[in-house]
Amino acid sequence: MITIKLPYTPSKSNKEIITRLMKQQSNCMHHVFNRIKDSDNNIEQKELTVIVNSMNNIGDIDSWFKQSAIFTANAKYRAFKENVKQIEEDRKSTRLNSS
Repeated sequence: MITIKLPYTPSKSNKEIITRLMKQQSNCMHHVFNRIKDSDNNIEQKELTVIVNSMNNIGDIDSWFKQSAIFTANAKYRAFKENVKQIEEDRKSTRLNSS
């Protein structure tokens, strides 16, 4: 596969549109992350989709952006849980070694 890089500078109006879409997807992802965290990852994809579709102020993003936000939130939550687990293990080993 060959990657072709083309220079692109968006116009001011396009930049505003892109920024608005990015903010809406970010808001969606953070909201979903918090719902996953609140449920301790015991929430199904279908429920997350219902939650996202009921959100206000994200009318500019389509279903692909919404599903991408759900996927990203799930991945970030798994990484978050893994980091918490690693920190707890490190603390336990530090306590054992200092005793």
